[in-house]
Amino acid sequence: MFFYLNEIKQRNPYYNLAKEEAIAINMKEYNIKAGLRFWRNPNSIVLGISDSLSHNVNEKILNEWLNSFENLNLKKKFFSNLIYIARRASGGGTVLQTFDENLNFSFFVDRNLKPELNSVVHSYQIFLGLVQKALEKQQIFVKLKGHSDLS
Repeated sequence: MFFYLNEIKQRNPYYNLAKEEAIAINMKEYNIKAGLRFWRNPNSIVLGISDSLSHNVNEKILNEWLNSFENLNLKKKFFSNLIYIARRASGGGTVLQTFDENLNFSFFVDRNLKPELNSVVHSYQIFLGLVQKALEKQQIFVKLKGHSDLS
């Protein structure tokens, strides 16, 4: 079974990141072999699993977020004027995401079908190469930058 999810409705990053993790955890149980998900976060700073909050987020922004967060019930309402701070369950560096400027995509693949994806570096080259080729067909030219970025 394969899936495609196009979920660009604005939701808070906690929902989006939880859904990412839930899909990955449940793929085997539901016999999902591969999938593609498009999604967006509102203005967010998203840290990787091992990133340091104090080293990656400006102290002023962090204090403003802490003050705002204490007064909000984020489970029930989306706040478009808030800069969210979240941590994903996977690795990678800290990223700044904005709803208007970032489109996130996630590839899900059963690694038993594609053992060449077991190497993180090689998997980035494969997946970003696919994205790069698709963009070039639309006359959008990008370069691989760093370990996991297109620019």
